[in-house]
Amino acid sequence: MNSFGLEDAQVLFDTPAGSVAPPRIEARSAIRNQFESSLTVIEVLADLLTVVLAVSGAFFVYQLLQPGSILRPPLGTIALASFAFAGLVVLLLDRDGAYLAGNSLLRIKETERSLRVSFQAFVLVLPAAFFTGHLFSRWIFFIALLSVPLLQIVEKQLLFVAVRALRARGFGVQNVLIYGAGESGRRVFSALIRSPKLGLNPVALVDDDAELEGQQVFESSYKREHSVRVIAGPISRELIERHRCELRMGHEVEVWEENNDSIVSRMDALVTGFQSVYSFEHARKMGERIRCFRPDLVHIHNFFPRLSPSIHRACLRAGVPVVQTLHNFRLLCPAATFS
Repeated sequence: MNSFGLEDAQVLFDTPAGSVAPPRIEARSAIRNQFESSLTVIEVLADLLTVVLAVSGAFFVYQLLQPGSILRPPLGTIALASFAFAGLVVLLLDRDGAYLAGNSLLRIKETERSLRVSFQAFVLVLPAAFFTGHLFSRWIFFIALLSVPLLQIVEKQLLFVAVRALRARGFGVQNVLIYGAGESGRRVFSALIRSPKLGLNPVALVDDDAELEGQQVFESSYKREHSVRVIAGPISRELIERHRCELRMGHEVEVWEENNDSIVSRMDALVTGFQSVYSFEHARKMGERIRCFRPDLVHIHNFFPRLSPSIHRACLRAGVPVVQTLHNFRLLCPAATFS
């Protein structure tokens, strides 16, 4: 990523490090993409069949235990209701991003998603069943409410184990270099190690600081099973090809700094006062820097008095998202102290 910043008005621009795959590994990339597509199809089918099994099981458990009055719908009706509800759950999972490539960065989120989506599906089914006049026992509803998320969690764990075993054998694995051996880079390394479903295998941390070269970095875990070494940067095509990598992860930063040292006379202070509302000069400069650097993100710190909100307007026109960090109360008080 690329980033850009200002001192008395600080801003950061972020651009992704990006993919830098040599042509000779394009065939391997195509095979990996096919593997990922197949894995997504398998996950969808597994979710569908798991919910069908849970709902059908709720009907059969209800009939076995026979609590209250007994409803005995035909098998065809049970199957139709099970598949209809399973289809609804799969649609809600897809809407929630469950089948996107980066959905499993944290496994705990998959458990939360299973619970949340199951509850949403039941909330949607209840009024539909009521208004259409389809009767079903509250015991079936209660059993299904417990069994659907429970079986889904078990299914996700089994799928996680299976994918981890496939990744360990090299199926669909993509080697990556992590650019930056600081705290953020180490967290990215640990997250990738704990997320085999992503298929990203960090082989090294690259840093421009020569003092970090050769250090061994372990994942953030008490087991300390996985580690990589820090190698000297910058990232080059030779370095990428040597490690058979197709992707580098990290960010590049460009800093734009402006200070108030140029305000030396009363006239300078008067001009700066007018420009603090909107500076056409700095709006133009911001637009030029965005066109040259092409950032994905602009992080603005202090923009008063020289840069003015004009730089926000320039980012808006360029379609670049902005993060604004407020270090003081200057937006509400010119002295920034409220005193």
